Amino acid sequence: MTSLHLVCVTCGRGVSPSLARVTPSRPAIRRSFTQNRPSRAAPRAAGSAAPHRFDAPRYRKPPPLLPYQLQQALLHGDAAGTLTLLSPCPGHAWDEAAAWAGDRGSLPALRCLLEARARSGLDPGDPKWVTRVVTSLRRAGAPLAEAWAVFCTTPTPTLYTCNAIIAACARARDWPRAHEVLQGMRVWHVAPDVVTFNSLLQAAGAGGSLAGVRATLGALRSASLAPTPTTYAVLFTALAAAGLRDADELWALLRAAGEGGLRPTPHMVSAFLAALRRTALRDDQVADAVALVDALPWPGENEVTALLSLLRHRPGAAPRHVPALWRAIQASPELQTPHVFSSLFAACAHAGAGSGLDALAQEAYELMRGLYLRRAPTSGKAREAALLAFNAAAHALSMGGRAEAARAVEGDMLAVGVTPDAATLSILVSSHGAAGDGAGAAAAFDRLVAAHAIPPGAAAFGSLLAAQARAGDLARASAAWRRMRAARVRPNARHYASLMRACEADGSPRALRRALALLRAMRAEGVPRSPAAYAGALRAARALRDAGAVLALYAEACREGLATDPGAAGTLVAACTEAGRLDEALGWAKTLLRAHAAIDAGALCALTRALAAREPERALRMLGLLRAQGVEAGPETLAAVVGGCAALGRAQDAWDVYAELRRVGGRAGRDVATRLVVALARAGQLAEAEAVWGHFINEAQSLHDTGRQGGLAAGAGSSDASASEDGAGAASRPPPDVIPEAASRDASAVVSPPSRQLPGASAAAALALACLETPGHLADGWAYFRALAEEYPPVAQAATLLPFRRAWEAAAMAACRAGRLQDALLALDAWQAASDAWHAGRLGREERGQEPGADSVRSRRRSRRLADLGGGGATMQGPGARGVQDGAEATPAAASEGSDGAEAGGPTGGGHESPPATSVPALAPKPVRLASSAAPGLARAPRLSSATLAYLAACCHRAPAGAETARVLQLCAMLRTRRQEAMEAAQPHPPKRSHHFYQDGAL
Repeated sequence: MTSLHLVCVTCGRGVSPSLARVTPSRPAIRRSFTQNRPSRAAPRAAGSAAPHRFDAPRYRKPPPLLPYQLQQALLHGDAAGTLTLLSPCPGHAWDEAAAWAGDRGSLPALRCLLEARARSGLDPGDPKWVTRVVTSLRRAGAPLAEAWAVFCTTPTPTLYTCNAIIAACARARDWPRAHEVLQGMRVWHVAPDVVTFNSLLQAAGAGGSLAGVRATLGALRSASLAPTPTTYAVLFTALAAAGLRDADELWALLRAAGEGGLRPTPHMVSAFLAALRRTALRDDQVADAVALVDALPWPGENEVTALLSLLRHRPGAAPRHVPALWRAIQASPELQTPHVFSSLFAACAHAGAGSGLDALAQEAYELMRGLYLRRAPTSGKAREAALLAFNAAAHALSMGGRAEAARAVEGDMLAVGVTPDAATLSILVSSHGAAGDGAGAAAAFDRLVAAHAIPPGAAAFGSLLAAQARAGDLARASAAWRRMRAARVRPNARHYASLMRACEADGSPRALRRALALLRAMRAEGVPRSPAAYAGALRAARALRDAGAVLALYAEACREGLATDPGAAGTLVAACTEAGRLDEALGWAKTLLRAHAAIDAGALCALTRALAAREPERALRMLGLLRAQGVEAGPETLAAVVGGCAALGRAQDAWDVYAELRRVGGRAGRDVATRLVVALARAGQLAEAEAVWGHFINEAQSLHDTGRQGGLAAGAGSSDASASEDGAGAASRPPPDVIPEAASRDASAVVSPPSRQLPGASAAAALALACLETPGHLADGWAYFRALAEEYPPVAQAATLLPFRRAWEAAAMAACRAGRLQDALLALDAWQAASDAWHAGRLGREERGQEPGADSVRSRRRSRRLADLGGGGATMQGPGARGVQDGAEATPAAASEGSDGAEAGGPTGGGHESPPATSVPALAPKPVRLASSAAPGLARAPRLSSATLAYLAACCHRAPAGAETARVLQLCAMLRTRRQEAMEAAQPHPPKRSHHFYQDGAL
């Protein structure tokens, strides 16, 4: 049985019952608290229930006990009564009274005690009294000025007095005053101890002086004092408070502690992990932190909670280490506390749904639920801890994609006697919002408010608005906004940003303009605008295609220091790019990148593609800037730059970017490949041009074999369907060699795939011309020309008549020189078919009113003359008429016609290679209707040079008698027509006389 005694708690002497209090002795109190603590060493019997610590009281040093009358006098500020009660007692009674007031946190009681002390005539500068009062003022939260005034009353401060005032300075975050005390200790000849330096470290850290913390640590080592585990714990806390973000420095300090003979204690490890949480940790350092906790003899609740908090801020590392911690929690009943469960759920929630920790959170919740169902919390603090744990579990389950399990938490809370609060309301409403269920969020909000009488505050309405914004339901978001205003809840920046997102999700011009008006309303109502609000307004202005508003909003956000949202800079660049204001977009991109601002990679790549279509030189510089900033350009962006450089004729630059495109596993689209082949062929880089031709054919064939034949027929830069744009992912296949060997020079390998799997006709014409004009490549040139004549329809061939006329002429003349007249006539027939297609397309566009026609009389006259020369009027059908129509090559290219002169010489002229004997089958001559040399509506029409026609006529004339007589007549007729047109063009046209006449000066 607990022994009882009557004792004066201030002086220890026996007193009358009126000033005494019946109380158990302090050792008995200490034993009663320690008996409730579960023993770590005691093994748990098999099958027995784990000890439940949710309501276990913790030992705490009991406060000093004072007589009831003295307590009432101090609490009521009765200085006279306090003086009367304390006058008979020795001096230490005043110290006990000061300690009682400080432990109670009663600042009025302390001031009353100071007033009574001043009236008592006792020495106000007694060091022991000053030490006690300064410590009590610090605990009661008094201003530093009051503690400093008491400290200044002692002429000879002791070590304990100095430590007390330095601790008060640390609580007040006054590092300069604490350093001043340290300097004064030298004058007073007071040697500091470890406690002094611990308080100085606290003061420097609380004051935000990282240099002060390091200087204090250096002074501690210079004083030849051995740091204690508490010193290192305080040091870690001070470094974190002072803003240290270097994890390596913290690890170095921990290693120094081990080298000094100190073993990590739970308190030191907890402080170290808390400081480490604010630094940029590497994966290996996170693993070392987990190993540090695991190395403790018996990890406690604080250490495990600190480690879980560290992992909560490292979502990437949480899936690797949280499962091991969960197994340790399952094996140790002492770690199954509400705080540990709350930290565990928070780590799972921050890891997200894709981390795989949702199942772990569900398992942990089932364990916690079973513990609470076996023993419900009874005390107020236990219910508060249980409420935090249940809310954390609901949040983790909701973030893990288990919305139904999160909603079931409410029933379990009620089953154990825990009432949901506003945080529960916000979490459950957000669970519906995460699933995109706006109606369910509104219904849950109404039900919880009505069932539990929860007064909805700013956080609850914020969750409701965010849920409706995620669901894209502007009507319900507007209804929630009106309800919030009716409840007199003042909106904050989060509410405005959520409503702006709902307007943005609606997408209508009216809703977008409302989003911009909400930003102005924030200023009118005095609501501080946030980066998220500005980002929402920028997106709305961009959706309205108002680049000027985007620029104005971003400039305003910069002036207010709120242009920090990661998407704001990207929205600005994208809006300028979409509006065609590329100069401004490029200028902003360079400025923001140099300022190390976060810009969305998609916006930068979109800007690069836009520049590639208009200014390839600047696109190349932008691509270099992206590489310097570490932004990975995707296949589509690289392909756009390749096409832009090729269109400008920068063949080498286009080839270099094409090599990078191949490295990342991208594929060039048909248009890009065509432009690149043409540019390389014109630049004389024949091997590279043939390599691109071969790459395209091989990739098209592979797509055709896998059933994805249409993948390459898209616009410029289309890539594999499995490849995501702008660096998010390359093609699923491994990237090929950067530059494989050039395409095979075997003529049969060039024309094997169908025409829709070949590059454009311009690429075939460019390769044919380059090979025919390069010594030693005549066979390859004829193979490419054969592909052009046989694998492409006349409509596609027509686009090559003007820019690549020289290819047609070179093919025909090369065949003539080799003595293969039928091959030369094949080229002529293909030219005539393509020319007819060209004229038919031109006349069709004129009839549709797309192009103005020329003089109709002259056109009809020329058409009749050509019909008279046609001799039968049968339209020639070229060998390429069986191909699939190539819409991409239907429009004639606006390029130079080339030299009009042709090489003269006989049909058997030497110095040239002969095409293969089996390259083109002999075709019977067909009657040809000669097309006009000048199309109606266009002063310049595709036509072969007169030298080429004369050369072909000479070759036909030398053929066996009667074999090519019809061709000779046709070619001669064409030459006569050209001479007649030249003569007509050289003669001046007679002036046209007006039908109006004048008589006697009158009209």
